[in-house]
Amino acid sequence: MMQNGKRTGSRAILMSVLIAFLALALILGATFALFTARREYEIGVNTGKIDVEGTLTLTEAWSESQDGDRVTVEANGATSVTVDQLGVVTVNGSSITFSNMSLGDGAAFTLDIINASTVNMQYSVAVYASADAGQTLRDNLLVSVGNSDLSLSERAVYLQPWTKAEPDETQLSALNFEISLPWSALAAFEGQDVQSVTLTIVLEAVQANAQTADVSATVDNAADLQNALNAAQPGDEVQIALGGDVALAGAQFVVPEGTSVIVDGNGQTITSTSRTFFNNAGADGITLDGVGKDAQIVIRNVDFVGPGGTGFAVILGPRDIGNAEVIIEDCTFTNMWSAVYCTATDNASVNITITDCTYTNTPNGYSIDRAWLTDPASFTENVTFTGNSGYDKVEEFGLDEIIEDVADVSALENAIAQAAEGRDIQIDLTANAGIELGSGMIALPENAGTITINGNGATISADTQYFFNSKPSLNNDGLGKDAVLIIRNVNFVGAGGGYVAVIGPTEVGHTQVTLENCSFMNMYCAVYAGQMEAGAVLDLTIRNCTYTNTQYGYSVYKGYADYASVKVNVVFEGNQGVTDVDEF
Repeated sequence: MMQNGKRTGSRAILMSVLIAFLALALILGATFALFTARREYEIGVNTGKIDVEGTLTLTEAWSESQDGDRVTVEANGATSVTVDQLGVVTVNGSSITFSNMSLGDGAAFTLDIINASTVNMQYSVAVYASADAGQTLRDNLLVSVGNSDLSLSERAVYLQPWTKAEPDETQLSALNFEISLPWSALAAFEGQDVQSVTLTIVLEAVQANAQTADVSATVDNAADLQNALNAAQPGDEVQIALGGDVALAGAQFVVPEGTSVIVDGNGQTITSTSRTFFNNAGADGITLDGVGKDAQIVIRNVDFVGPGGTGFAVILGPRDIGNAEVIIEDCTFTNMWSAVYCTATDNASVNITITDCTYTNTPNGYSIDRAWLTDPASFTENVTFTGNSGYDKVEEFGLDEIIEDVADVSALENAIAQAAEGRDIQIDLTANAGIELGSGMIALPENAGTITINGNGATISADTQYFFNSKPSLNNDGLGKDAVLIIRNVNFVGAGGGYVAVIGPTEVGHTQVTLENCSFMNMYCAVYAGQMEAGAVLDLTIRNCTYTNTQYGYSVYKGYADYASVKVNVVFEGNQGVTDVDEF
């Protein structure tokens, strides 16, 4: 059913303005306290003003059956829509209300942000559940933004962390997010009535030199660093700056659950005699317990020095890690095993980003061990690994099969055949190899498990239209139902057209394709999604790739009757050499 109504444009919270008459305070060395909806920020006074405005839009809402069939209602400018199970989603100003919400209900929103500030500023976006919201409903709502699924069990989550913007950045990036009640919460709602909830979207802005953290500290020893972490509560942001070298002897820094920790190293060194630097270890200081559940840790410009041949900057798992994120930039790792070690747990989503780091006597870029998993389908990992040097390999194990040193078409076909009957495999191509497909293509077996290809800079070239498909022929048959294909660091060279992978028109189910740190030359686009059957789901991620003489980033065909029931989730970021995507 389609709901009509007025445009959903709604003014989100507009923050305070700093104007020129406060300049005297700067001369006197004073600071000015800027009050927002949540807390007080101490900032150095600047002439000029902070002027940030947000428009919240409801784009669509849906009801999804337990077997995955979804009925979607496009908002088309309406402020309120009724979904198939008779729940109502309403946007009013900066508030979102779900009335009579049922399992499987959800909605998608866009927040457009305009910056009219005349000084450098920083802004953040959070979502809050009302204090009187039913706890069961609140605890089981899923907030999805980018690659992350967030929980409102603590009443509030950041949709976007504090981000800096300059005065000439007027139209800031639109923030797209979803809020839903998944069927995985069925047991929690047994015997309970349908509930309603009101959520508030808060857009905050302050001067760029404002201190926005809940806990802030400059430290030069291990005890003070741990004290700063200990002061944080779930939902808090911790900003730690190193003012000198830190020696960590026989212990590990405990990262509390639900916190967002930023460590600016300023080129200082952290030395450890134990296996791990940042963890959530037991009293013995050795147990691999991983950072706290739903924690985020960002580390920049730190020199890590380990005990020699072992050790990791950060550990994830095997405790319940929920949605854990690790970002490491411009760091060095000396006398260690790898930068990050993930001993994965079920029902977890792990995001790992390691960029522009240097490894010395440290053989592995990162380590992921899936041997702990009893339910592999419930664990997802998103890894960005770019601009790093000095390591030998990345370490991903606990798979059904790891095939190394694949250097030609025959070996690649034989390796991929090992993914039959649901087996998860990893294929490591020979570094800088040249693999010629000619007029053929690589066929993925039916009912395959997850196929991960680490290219190591190898090139795969083809005269045909498709590199990976479900049949070794020219038929446009797609990858096969529920295919999961992850390709990193491969150079694809076409013959003036074609695609790395095709999705549809065969039965798609839930297909996932991830291309990272690849290059595409003389092609049409990276991935082509053709006609998909009703209820199909496609998760497509293309990240940090380079396009040469290739027209589009990706191509999605929408002109068929069942497209309205198809869910296409695209992450397209950090790519170069192409400006357009082909959605028609």
